[in-house]
Amino acid sequence: MSDAAAVTDSLRHVIEHKDSLLAIALAAPEPLDVLEKLNRFYTGAWAQLVIYVTVALALVGIVFPVATQIVQRQLLKTDERRLKDELSQHVDALGKAIEAQTRDEAHEGCQ
Repeated sequence: MSDAAAVTDSLRHVIEHKDSLLAIALAAPEPLDVLEKLNRFYTGAWAQLVIYVTVALALVGIVFPVATQIVQRQLLKTDERRLKDELSQHVDALGKAIEAQTRDEAHEGCQ
């Protein structure tokens, strides 16, 4: 009789808590729902990874070389101005030296 009493007691417990058990059963996700959610998560994560990798490659493959070219162009302009200034100074110095030498030779020729 103790087995029958235990079963009866268990059934009474189930009946008393049927609302709680029903709520738990309804709240428990179906395995297919879990798989669908998991699939959506990994699909979204993969899409984000592809986007991030594409942006990173675009930065490295397009933006970086363009930025490097702009910097090199600015450095070239700076070097070109400096060389023109130096060349101008040397030409002026040579012109003055030639003028001075010509004056000295002309002055010596007059005497």
